[in-house]
Amino acid sequence: MTDRGFVCGFCREEAKRKAILKALSEKVGEPIKGWLKRRYAAGAKLSEIGIALGYTANSSGTMCRLFSRLGLAARPRGGAKPQGVTDKASAAFKRNQVRMKNRNPGSDHDLRVRMTRGMIPHYRKRASQWELLALATLRSAGFKPVHQFQIGPYSADIALPDRKLDIEIDGRNHYQPGRKEREEKRTRYLRNLGWTVVRVGQIRRQKATDGFQRRVLEAVQ
Repeated sequence: MTDRGFVCGFCREEAKRKAILKALSEKVGEPIKGWLKRRYAAGAKLSEIGIALGYTANSSGTMCRLFSRLGLAARPRGGAKPQGVTDKASAAFKRNQVRMKNRNPGSDHDLRVRMTRGMIPHYRKRASQWELLALATLRSAGFKPVHQFQIGPYSADIALPDRKLDIEIDGRNHYQPGRKEREEKRTRYLRNLGWTVVRVGQIRRQKATDGFQRRVLEAVQ
């Protein structure tokens, strides 16, 4: 697919996403973001919220993705039935979640390295549209970017290993409380290994893809 074709597909996906959010807002009679935030704060389970929106009882994963797209933090609450593992990447991700609960990875460098290695397939499968657009932009310009490249206990969103360049595509979750300190620690670690970290923020407006692509290309100059 050409870069132009990819951008057109990207715009269609954005339009589809907005149409879904609009339909959900009309269904609940108010902006969907505020409704979700209020229901979750009241103690509703993600599966219960999904049922109220017309989804099946096994919709916790769908609701997690919906919350993430709207910049809201949420996770499945106790009492929900296991959803089952559908692929190896999801299985590794679930195992690592259990390890994080049972053992503090912050003090064990080797454990964090192994956990990151296990999560990378999951991250690649769940790539955001902005990450895919950045990859297509760099490839069309003649570069050979690597998506979710492991560097010690961390994973680079998009890496150019030959240049030791890490391009991070920052979404809304990067501005949550406490995230800034973790990102600064990560940046110091990578710089000590000789890597350069460049951050490119996502753009909310659907028609602003040209500006996003320009910033991605400026990052490799």
